[in-house]
Amino acid sequence: MIISFISWARYQRRTARIAEQLGATAHFIRCGRGGRPLTAPKRYYQQARKTWAALRQDRPDVILVQNPPLPLVLLADVYCRLRGARYIIDSHTGAFVSSPWRQFLWLHRLLSRRALTTLVHNWAQGDVVKTWGCPWMELIGCPLSLPPPEPVSLEGAFRVLVASSFDADEPVRDVIAAARLTPRVHYYVTGDPSRLDPRVLGDLPPNCHFTGYLSYDDYMRHMQSVDAVMALTTRDGTLLQAAWEGIALGRPLILSDWPVLRSYFYAGTVHTANRAASIAQAVQIAEADLPNLRQGIADLQEELEATWRKQFADLQRQISAAAKSTAADRPWKRAPGTG
Repeated sequence: MIISFISWARYQRRTARIAEQLGATAHFIRCGRGGRPLTAPKRYYQQARKTWAALRQDRPDVILVQNPPLPLVLLADVYCRLRGARYIIDSHTGAFVSSPWRQFLWLHRLLSRRALTTLVHNWAQGDVVKTWGCPWMELIGCPLSLPPPEPVSLEGAFRVLVASSFDADEPVRDVIAAARLTPRVHYYVTGDPSRLDPRVLGDLPPNCHFTGYLSYDDYMRHMQSVDAVMALTTRDGTLLQAAWEGIALGRPLILSDWPVLRSYFYAGTVHTANRAASIAQAVQIAEADLPNLRQGIADLQEELEATWRKQFADLQRQISAAAKSTAADRPWKRAPGTG
C-alpha cells in the first residue's frame, strides 16, 4: 500500500507526524510567499504542477491532503478519479473560519462527500461536518513525546515562548503590553515580523524579543529552552498547533480562554482572556505554580496520547480497507515512477 500526504506549506508538524506513523511519504510544497491574494493563482498553479509530479512519482493508493487550501483538495479529487485512488481531507480550522475558505464551505462539503473521510481536529469542527452527510472522524493534534532538542541560550529567569505567525486572530499588541507589565519575564515572539506594523517593532520593551522566522528545528529548540509556551487566538474553535508541540516537549501552556481549548487542555495550562492585564496575570500564575503545571502537562500528555492512539488506529483501519478495495480495482497498477 502506497500512501502520500501533501501539504502546501513550508512544514507542518501534524502532516509530518501522521505521515511518519502511517509509513507515508510527506510532501511539503510551497512556491513563493503566502498571504498575498494577488499572487495566489500563480502560486497555486506552480504548486499544483509540483504536486501532480509528486503523485505521478508516488502512484499512491491513498492520498491525504491538508485543507486549506481547497485547490489542493480539488487536485487530489481529480487525480483519484483518473487513477482510481482514494483521498482523505485533513481539514484545519482555517478551512471552516478563515477567508476565503469559509465562503466555500459548499465546495468543502461536496469534496468531503467524495473523500474516503474528512479529518477534523476538535469537536466544534465535528459539529459542522456531521451535518454534511459525509464520512468523517476526529483526529486531535499529535501529542506523542519528542526527544528534547538541543536548547538555545535565552535571557531571563522566567522565559515564555509566544508562538506567532502574526495572523489577524493573534493579539500581539496585548502580548507586548503584557510584557511591559511583567518586566522580570522575557517573552520570545516567533514569526516573520515583516507582517507586523513597523511602528509596533519600534516600541518594544527590553524583555520582549522578536526571534524572526525560525526553521522548525530552531523553533523547537527555542521551545525547549523556555519555561512556558503561550499561544493566543481571538478565534474560538481553534486547537493551536503550538499547544500540541508544547505538550510533546513537556512545557506548560498559556492559552486563550475558549471552550474548545479548555475542553482539551484541562491540565498543566493557564487560560487567559486576550487582554494585556489578563495575559500578564496568567504569566505570573504560571511562574508561581510552575512545578504543579509541569506535572499537570505530563499527566495531560499521557491522557491525550491514549486518545490520539485510539483515533489513529481507527484511521489506519479505514485506510487499510480502502487500499485493499483500491488494489482489487486496479490490477493494472504500475510500480511508482514508471510513467
